[in-house]
Amino acid sequence: MESEQPKVKLFEDFYDLKTEKEIFHGLTTLFRHVDRLMRDGYFGKLNKCFLNVEVERLSIELRVGILRITSSAKHLIPSWYSLRDKVNESLKGNERRKRILVGLLD
Repeated sequence: MESEQPKVKLFEDFYDLKTEKEIFHGLTTLFRHVDRLMRDGYFGKLNKCFLNVEVERLSIELRVGILRITSSAKHLIPSWYSLRDKVNESLKGNERRKRILVGLLD
């Protein structure tokens, strides 16, 4: 019997954060994790994480923040563009969507 490959986790601890304090702490922690992964060259792991993220369960700040911190390496993370499109779609109806995503939609 073939074993299933374990799901790569990164975002689960940051789902459903509500308060400003939770979101700030989440951003700080997530940025630290992602920065370490990028500095250590784990772009494949980031790619897998981006494929599995439940965008609608992340705060707007976390959705956009993860795109911003990884935008310089988007050419190394194939699923970055898919994540960007999911975030863009999740913000439809938000009158500030274009301003929030400025520089990421190019």
